[in-house]
Amino acid sequence: AEVIVRRSIPESFNDWMDLMNETAKQFGKIDYFLYFATCYHSNEVTAMNDTKIIQKLMYTNFTRPVQAISAAIPVLQQHNGQVGLIMNEADGPGAAGKSLYMASKRALEAFAA
Repeated sequence: AEVIVRRSIPESFNDWMDLMNETAKQFGKIDYFLYFATCYHSNEVTAMNDTKIIQKLMYTNFTRPVQAISAAIPVLQQHNGQVGLIMNEADGPGAAGKSLYMASKRALEAFAA
């Protein structure tokens, strides 16, 4: 078995599709696609007034993983592959400064279900 570890993250759905197709072409198939969902949040309540921080939080915690998984699924289906989403559990109530963080984690859990 060969494992590919990629530390740089593609920026768009099309970049993810290219990566999936290139990998399948190089190795003949993809058995597993594991995505470690990065956790970004700010503990400062005042940061939630900053649109750039809010956008970064949602992009990192929700949009980027959804792009990756959505691009992987068609290629994995061709090869009977599987997706693994590695993330911490979004447990408990939202706290001051963490409500968007919790919302993004719960949205990703719902997407993956």
